[in-house]
Amino acid sequence: MMARTIHDPVFADLLAIGAKLCEADRIELAATRDPRDFPRLAEDAWQSPFKYVVRDDGTPVMAYGALPIGDGRVVVWGFRPRPAGRPFRW
Repeated sequence: MMARTIHDPVFADLLAIGAKLCEADRIELAATRDPRDFPRLAEDAWQSPFKYVVRDDGTPVMAYGALPIGDGRVVVWGFRPRPAGRPFRW
């Protein structure tokens, strides 16, 4: 049985997830950036003060976080790799 856990990311986690983005995230990101530029995506995520990675038996399977934009508001973000193995469900 696989164990999902939440961690503070290391930069390599963000790169690994960004390099294998799922199709839904590629489509969504294409509205504001080049989804093939995963190093830039990882760098932007790394700059966020609130960032986390979900690991499935140690393998990063999702990155998410929030970026404050002022007036008590935040932009919430998340991205995940192409499915590998079981579907992503909690």
